[in-house]
Amino acid sequence: NQNKNENVIKPDVIKAAKNALTSEARDAINQFQNLQTRAMNSFNDDDDDDYYDENHNSDDDEDAR
Repeated sequence: NQNKNENVIKPDVIKAAKNALTSEARDAINQFQNLQTRAMNSFNDDDDDDYYDENHNSDDDEDAR
């Protein structure tokens, strides 16, 4: 009879495990979203620099004189 009780998982253990997994999943999602945001910001910053370089090139300014 004792072996039968040992094989039954208590609801509080299941709830604690579920909460831990949920918390870890949320942390992983947040980290991924932060990485995506940083990557997009970096990509957008690079695009702005290219636009500036193409439209404000010092060689072009000299040709315009």
